[in-house]
Amino acid sequence: MNTIAKSEGKPQRGVQSIEVGGMILNAFVEAGGFLRLKDLSAVTGIATGKLHPYLVSFCGVGLLERSDRNGYGLGPLSLKLGLVRLRTQDGFRDILRRLPEFANELGLMVSVSMWGPHGATIIHIEMVEPLDPINFNSRVGGLLFLTLTAAGHVFRAFLPEAVTNPVLEKEFTDSESSRRAYYGIDRHTYATAIRVTQERGYGAATNMPTPGISAVSAPVFDFTGRLLAAVTTFGPTALMTLDKDDRVASRLLKFTTQLSKDLGYQSTRHAGP
Repeated sequence: MNTIAKSEGKPQRGVQSIEVGGMILNAFVEAGGFLRLKDLSAVTGIATGKLHPYLVSFCGVGLLERSDRNGYGLGPLSLKLGLVRLRTQDGFRDILRRLPEFANELGLMVSVSMWGPHGATIIHIEMVEPLDPINFNSRVGGLLFLTLTAAGHVFRAFLPEAVTNPVLEKEFTDSESSRRAYYGIDRHTYATAIRVTQERGYGAATNMPTPGISAVSAPVFDFTGRLLAAVTTFGPTALMTLDKDDRVASRLLKFTTQLSKDLGYQSTRHAGP
């Protein structure tokens, strides 16, 4: 037996052989295909003699299958388990379940926004005792500027342009033009900001739309590669440098990357620091 994570202050005991088995199965997930015994041994650090009994049992129950040509790969039971997970998962629920711990770790306000009928919409705000008091007017149900907010940059960068074009065009012709002029935002500078967001994997807004407050926002993707939500952290500008080496930005990227991975998303690019 193996002692693992605590729940409600009490140590939970697990079965070590199952945990080892989980590590073996995860090696196939990470490989994205078949593995030969020697390659599996190299990946897991487990001797081939110890691996073999696990492989026999996994093949017996259908979690793995053996190919004379390619070695071992995930079997029909793994497929069934994956399909059930996809049918029953709730990405929004998974984000909210993890948000309090993340927000408390940072000591900053964190919001979740999704794309709605009228644009980028705040659907949840996680409030904590901040590192430094901030005055920020934000509410659930509020719409976010695509041009002036970190989350807005994320939606423009990672949604199809056809989805965001109507909202963006409305912003560039509305009465907020004076505010954009104040921040030096025109179509050219905005396009540059979106390219930067795509390249580094997160959006950032310094002192806008509220002076003295800056934000970092990162995308969460589902198993189809669709942008599900943007998770955004807010704080006093003095505490947020907004580059990948910053504690807030790097921790946010780690958080959203793991969320996306757990929702079945497989990235072809490295979004982390």
